[in-house]
Amino acid sequence: MQTQTGSVGTELKLNSKVAGGHDEFKGIWLEGGGSRRVGIVLLHGRNGHPDGAVVSGLRRSLNTLGYSTLSIQNPIPRKGDEFPFYVEDIKGEQYVFPEAYARIKTAIGALHERGVKEVVLLGFSMGARMHSAFLAQDEATQAPVRALIAISNGVNGIPPLNAASSLGKV
Repeated sequence: MQTQTGSVGTELKLNSKVAGGHDEFKGIWLEGGGSRRVGIVLLHGRNGHPDGAVVSGLRRSLNTLGYSTLSIQNPIPRKGDEFPFYVEDIKGEQYVFPEAYARIKTAIGALHERGVKEVVLLGFSMGARMHSAFLAQDEATQAPVRALIAISNGVNGIPPLNAASSLGKV
């Protein structure tokens, strides 16, 4: 569902329930100038958002090269977006990473609906951790992902926060 179009892209309301998740979330779609063959799903870092400083620069630069991009909102622990709350979530509720996986699947589906044939996952910091953990799952082998770009991928914390525990499985 599209909600707004502007020079920074079209804001989408996506729902992870279609992929086993729980929530509606925001995405920002920028259609590439060339072929829609390759699309990129971008995930921002902790305390960021889909049009935050790092991800915004990346998606706009990639878009000028002809790539279609979909930048999506990361799930955060219910207590807030501080690192210890991610650790608590993994030890307890385990909402964040399962919801991230559902959002990534939903984003891949949204790209395919828009004619994208091949998907690249690009994440910064916490977003990179979420992408690498998603790809490390057995279930993710069914996802048509061509490549992973993990920028500032964190290796502290417990799995799946520690990307060192997931990258070897990708």
